[in-house]
Amino acid sequence: MNESPSGIPLDTRHGALGGLAKRVVERLIRFYTFRQETLNRAFDERLAKLEAAPIGQGDAQVQLRAQYAALSARLTQLQRESSVLRGQLDELRGRLDGAAEPAGESLEA
Repeated sequence: MNESPSGIPLDTRHGALGGLAKRVVERLIRFYTFRQETLNRAFDERLAKLEAAPIGQGDAQVQLRAQYAALSARLTQLQRESSVLRGQLDELRGRLDGAAEPAGESLEA
């Protein structure tokens, strides 16, 4: 295959005009390609920084969230237990009130 001094093959599928068109398009998009590569590197660096940050700073947040979840679960459990105890207390109070009324009636009679 014949090659030009720049290393681009002269025998292209679309001939010399196709090779020339390809080189022109490559030169036109060179800046955009360079800019996109720069943006990709900057994005990768930022993403790496964000991925590394939660390891150090996120531990405290994870611990706080775990403590909050544990306290919330404990509060729910205590509310359930207190409602059961409240029901038992009301039942005992009802029994005491019921037992005190006949005794009070017998004292008055």
